[in-house]
Amino acid sequence: MKTVEGRMVVNTIDGRYGAFNVATLYSDIGNYVVRYDALDEFRSGTYEGEFIVRNTMLRTRDFGVGKIIEPIAFLDDMNLFDADENKQEDIPDAIPDPIEEESSTVVDKPKNDLTHLKTETERPSHSEVVDLFGELWPLQEKLKLDATVGRATLRLQKEYLETQADYIFIAKHQVWIKNH
Repeated sequence: MKTVEGRMVVNTIDGRYGAFNVATLYSDIGNYVVRYDALDEFRSGTYEGEFIVRNTMLRTRDFGVGKIIEPIAFLDDMNLFDADENKQEDIPDAIPDPIEEESSTVVDKPKNDLTHLKTETERPSHSEVVDLFGELWPLQEKLKLDATVGRATLRLQKEYLETQADYIFIAKHQVWIKNH
């Protein structure tokens, strides 16, 4: 593991399985596509800080009639100094959804699908919410989501917290706080 200072730029993309985030880490040791389990909690924007890199690798993916070679940094954690949220940067077309990349044959399906909740007037049942959050239920005033539940479930948890439960994400501390 290595700790590097840098700037992480997060962009939100609308994909087949809903909105997802992609990020690029700009640092003195190079620029990397970011893989971080909790990335979907963030808003589009720029985040300055120290990033704990578990490992790096090169990955090749098809793009049109050619191939793209991407340097990837797998992050374990980060200590953010500053955040400039809600700033969408220019991003290339055809970025694959990480859910599609995780498994080419089986998509990480959340155990409780709340995707039918498209408006704020439609509320999930109590049992659906309990199933969605599992051990985190009942929700506390300050909440840190468990990114090991899988990206699809994490996205649903984020959507519920923002649209149904009136929580706000504090990127610097990577926690959700009940908005009073």
